[in-house]
Amino acid sequence: FIWDMCQYRQGALLATSSGLAYYNAESGRVETWSEQPEVRDKLNFNARSVITDQSGIIWSGAGNGLLVRFDPATGGVDTYEITPLNTSGGGAILSMSDAGEYIWIGTETGLFRFLKSSRSSELISFDLTRSPTMIACFVQTDAEHLWMTSADGLIYYDIQSGKATLYSTLHGLPSNVLGSQRGFAARDGWICLAGMQGVTLFEPERLVQQRQQPLPRITSVIDLKTGKQLFPEDGHLNLEFDENFFTIELNTFQYVKQDQIVYSYMLEGFHDDWVNAGNNRILTFTNVPGGDYVLRLKASESGAMMGDEYSSLSVHIDTVYYKTIWFRALMAVVALTTIYAIYMLRQRQKKAIETLRQKIAADLHDDIGSTLSSIRLYSDVAVKSPGDSAVLLEKISRNSSSMIDRMSDIVWAIKPGYDDLQTLGGRLRDFAIELCGPAEIEFEYHFGDSLTRLRPGMEMKKELYLTLKEAINNAVKHSNCKRLSLTFSDKKPNMMIVVKDDGNGFQAASAIQGNGLRNMKMRVERVKGRFSIDSHHGEGTKVEISIPFTLFG
Repeated sequence: FIWDMCQYRQGALLATSSGLAYYNAESGRVETWSEQPEVRDKLNFNARSVITDQSGIIWSGAGNGLLVRFDPATGGVDTYEITPLNTSGGGAILSMSDAGEYIWIGTETGLFRFLKSSRSSELISFDLTRSPTMIACFVQTDAEHLWMTSADGLIYYDIQSGKATLYSTLHGLPSNVLGSQRGFAARDGWICLAGMQGVTLFEPERLVQQRQQPLPRITSVIDLKTGKQLFPEDGHLNLEFDENFFTIELNTFQYVKQDQIVYSYMLEGFHDDWVNAGNNRILTFTNVPGGDYVLRLKASESGAMMGDEYSSLSVHIDTVYYKTIWFRALMAVVALTTIYAIYMLRQRQKKAIETLRQKIAADLHDDIGSTLSSIRLYSDVAVKSPGDSAVLLEKISRNSSSMIDRMSDIVWAIKPGYDDLQTLGGRLRDFAIELCGPAEIEFEYHFGDSLTRLRPGMEMKKELYLTLKEAINNAVKHSNCKRLSLTFSDKKPNMMIVVKDDGNGFQAASAIQGNGLRNMKMRVERVKGRFSIDSHHGEGTKVEISIPFTLFG
């Protein structure tokens, strides 16, 4: 079977299913280089196309995608793989055209350019929706433009810019598949293509001018949930977040061959690939997330390749607030902040508990430990000196009672359920009454009504209680007073506690350097309060403690 031929010497080269051959017109015989068996065997292949270049080199394309270079002068034969041998659907070289430095090669899988200098080939990419196949014929009108036939129609290729234009039956061609193996440009500029359906003649300039492609137009937009019609404005469609289920109806308004019009679309930002809708004019979109999109629409006649032209519609869908990035970021910040706050609160609670434990241990060691040591000492002396046992036993009894009172105070201070300031004042009042009664001291107690809701923390309650108890005890035992008062009052921004007596008084400036008053001052300052004492000989003593309201719960 003869696939192709070209003029060569006084005859023609033949590309046949059995290999390359030469028809000698003078002798009327077909020659196969029988006198050169090594060349004949290399040229024994399914040759689909053949050309000669300006250097006299014979180039032939094989049915398996190999390009064969034959130099008749030297008998050298070289082969180059143009398309993979296992190409799906075949990779036969169907046509070739010499362009000087390179060769245009048309195959079943596309267009290739073979560079003679580097003996390498490259697949030409077209800026079309679909890469053309079955490149079966070339007509090069000048150095920059190339016409070729394909399975999808006639392609006009600008070599310099790489831009390709597709023509089909929509532009007047008798068929999209011309099946041409041969073609040429006539002197008057017309191009002639010989194909299976006859000869096709056209004038390139007029074909370019008449090129048309139907553009889809949107005729309606329907909300699938409510059935309400939605209306685009100036090429923009704005939808609420709950209108993300919708249909779009298309039409080209070309009533000739309307049933043969097929559509393609791409919702850029949602899916970035062209979707072939066939001849279905209604596009359905469901559960489209909020955001900004561009709907691009193409149309062509059935069987033709989609062109480059398209119509477009900008689509905006509101995003429900809880799906927005800023809301999710805010929730993440809130969650992390909450977790961190809980962690820090637990750490502070652990630290507070540990601090309280250390303070209780210190109190027990200082107060209870020293008392127990004195009891042990008195007991040892009583054993060794039985005559002084009565006095020693009285001291042991007194120290034991003191230790029990201190233990009771510590337990009450840390025991939950007695956390309000009014309960603290009541316990101090009972303590003062118990001391003042036997000493015949008149006692007054005042507690402001606005202070009933104040709740000192466990540490503050303990420190205030021990400090005020010591102040009351000092006044009863050492001041020789006749009147004693304990007052809790509201002196904004502070809560004020005053222990006042009318006793002997003392020099406060020197007395505060002693351990007792210094410890009282340290206890108050430990809970961020202020401690002061005002006393003079013969004028009594006033102890003041002020705590900011902001430190109470």
